[in-house]
Amino acid sequence: MVKGTSSKEVKKINRNRVFRYLNTVAEASMPEIAAALRMSGPTVLTIVGELCAAGVVEEVGELASTGGRKAKAYGVIKDAFLFLGIDITRNHIGIVSTDFSEDVVAYRRQRRRFANTEAYRQVLGEELKSFIADYQIDESKIRGIGVAIPGIVDANRNVIKKSHTLQITEELTADDLCKYIDFPCILANDANAGAIAECAGSNRNESLIYLSLSNTVGGAILLETGANNQGGLGYYRNMYVGDNWEGGEFGHVVIRPEGRTCYCGKEGCLDPYCSALVLASMEDGKLEEFFPKLEAGSKKHQQVWQEYLDNLAYAVDMLVMSMDCDIVLGGYVGSFMEPYLEDFKAYVEQRIIFKKKRDFLRTCKYKVEAAALGAAVFLVEEAILKI
Repeated sequence: MVKGTSSKEVKKINRNRVFRYLNTVAEASMPEIAAALRMSGPTVLTIVGELCAAGVVEEVGELASTGGRKAKAYGVIKDAFLFLGIDITRNHIGIVSTDFSEDVVAYRRQRRRFANTEAYRQVLGEELKSFIADYQIDESKIRGIGVAIPGIVDANRNVIKKSHTLQITEELTADDLCKYIDFPCILANDANAGAIAECAGSNRNESLIYLSLSNTVGGAILLETGANNQGGLGYYRNMYVGDNWEGGEFGHVVIRPEGRTCYCGKEGCLDPYCSALVLASMEDGKLEEFFPKLEAGSKKHQQVWQEYLDNLAYAVDMLVMSMDCDIVLGGYVGSFMEPYLEDFKAYVEQRIIFKKKRDFLRTCKYKVEAAALGAAVFLVEEAILKI
């Protein structure tokens, strides 16, 4: 016990540990829980009883007999609570629902042009209500809405500080943006949310960098906590956001001095070389149409793609030399990168001076729904901490 920790706090920590353990297995008996978490049988008996009374754990049957009396098995009621996430982009609204599984239960993406207006806020509320109705979501189970946006978000104050993509130049609060949403809302940077989605439902606990290659280039840094599902914090890692919530803005790292002008005003930033717009601009803004032409052997598309990979390799080299951890390629381009990953690794290996395992670099697990899911998973974690 940490000095100064009250018995009430210890009980809460232990209850949280038991719930997290049960949330990672299909079922477990009380003796199995006690052994896995090194808790006494009476403590586990009390906690499981409390979790059952709270409606988040239930008896799910009996385990196979090992010669004696069959032990009762318990499991988490995955849909006891529901969590919704919204991804706001310049041209779309994506909505996802999840539960304690931290997996996508339902997802929808609609084309809606963003505007910092009262009319758009009404549309946002209407889209959410339509999603809830169409998927027959039980509103009484909803514990909140996470909203991901491409911009600088001060999560402590729950405000958008600014967003070039959405042309938000003055602070915008969650209360204002979500004025027509009847649930508690939290704001999250889209790259941070994408990084959290990458870890959703897993037990991975290593540090990683999430490089978001969307219409702007961003990123997130997740640092290992040293905790695990049995230690009270689960897989949820510390996110390094910097002193001003601007950590992970990899798009504004200069890779080509005196090169292309970035929207920030500097020359040679990563953004004008590796944003999705570099590729999508060849297809009237439709990124999904770039890759079929690349595969068809278009010389022009192949040349642009090779230059893109070369510039991206500079960025990955810089990141791995700085942080020495796994790197996930996410965002719009990351969702198309899987077939080209091995080729890209060859570009990277030409530059890094330290030998790395080839799987330090991978593509994102989730595609267009990543930011919405990650925003919802922030709320899942908050709910678990309160159990």
